[in-house]
Amino acid sequence: MGRTMEFQMTLTSFGEVLRVLRQRAGLRTRDVAERARISSGTVSNWENNKAFPHFVQFRSVAEVYAAELDMEMSELERIYTEAKGRYLEGGRPFDPASPALPIAS
Repeated sequence: MGRTMEFQMTLTSFGEVLRVLRQRAGLRTRDVAERARISSGTVSNWENNKAFPHFVQFRSVAEVYAAELDMEMSELERIYTEAKGRYLEGGRPFDPASPALPIAS
C-alpha cells in the first residue's frame, strides 16, 4: 500500500511538482524518460512548464514515481487532475497568479 508524501509543500506549477517528485525519487530526467518510454526532452518540457502531458503520458511517469516513492496512484492522479483543471482555465501550464498546488495531504 502506498503512502502520501512525507513532507508538506506547496508549489506554484505542475512542472515544479514533477521536478520535486523526480528529485525525491533520486532519478535523472533521462531515467524517468527511459522507464516511462518517452523522450527526456518531453520530461524536461513538462518540468519547465513548456508543455502539459496527456493523461496517458502522465500515467506512465506517475507509475515510475509511485513505485520509487511508494505513493498511491490516486494521489498522483489527483495532482494531475487539479493541475489539468488549472491548465484548461488559464490556457497555459500555470498562471503565476494562481494559488499554489498542494502535493501532500
